[in-house]
Amino acid sequence: MNPFLKNDFLNSSLRSKNYDNMTITGTINSIAILFVVLILGFFCSWVHYKIVSTLVIPILIVTFMSSIIIIFKKNISIFLAPIYTFCEGLMIGLLSLYFEKFFNYKGLILNTVFLTFSIMLCMLTAYKSGLLIATNRFRKAVILSMFAISIVYVIDSIINFFCGSNLQYIHNYSGISIFASIIIIIIAAFNFILDFDLIENTAKMGVPKYMEWYAAFSFMTTFVWLYFEVLRLFLKFRNDKLN
Repeated sequence: MNPFLKNDFLNSSLRSKNYDNMTITGTINSIAILFVVLILGFFCSWVHYKIVSTLVIPILIVTFMSSIIIIFKKNISIFLAPIYTFCEGLMIGLLSLYFEKFFNYKGLILNTVFLTFSIMLCMLTAYKSGLLIATNRFRKAVILSMFAISIVYVIDSIINFFCGSNLQYIHNYSGISIFASIIIIIIAAFNFILDFDLIENTAKMGVPKYMEWYAAFSFMTTFVWLYFEVLRLFLKFRNDKLN
């Protein structure tokens, strides 16, 4: 899930004539570079999955710590965003490989990648065409929805840690669980609208150029979150058909 409230982009203290300014083209280039890094991490976990599987805890720690540092030290996002993205690539690659083999689900990864990119492109088209606009009401609704989902996931993690169980409606393969996954995917997709809007509007404000990498980092968190949720949805459909 994308946990970063991107409204902090708009902090006027970031605007300064002492910096080269952030541009949309520069942000797109940064996103493209991070996609390459994500893919490299993904394939590294496939080629060296035995090694990566033994390093899951350190990878998670590096991912978490780098994201936290980026949030509070945006000016070094150019260095940490690739590290964060590479670690995310390792994790989604390892999970994708595990589930494809464990569930014997041929085509799982291709289907997940295709649907994730399709959703992203649909959101970009909807945004550029004006079909979906990031109004204040829209922004508040998406952020509140993300906050609610975060609370549910935190509660689920606490229950799992202390009781060894979890919220069944999240993890089982019932119709309710599948419906919940679809709702989460829709909210994740709407988060792209906030990304596009803030990238476009922030670039017009003359913020420092390093914000291109922070914007790219924020965008990648949305993409990875969406990928995970689409992957979970396909697994639920798969298991539902087997039962």
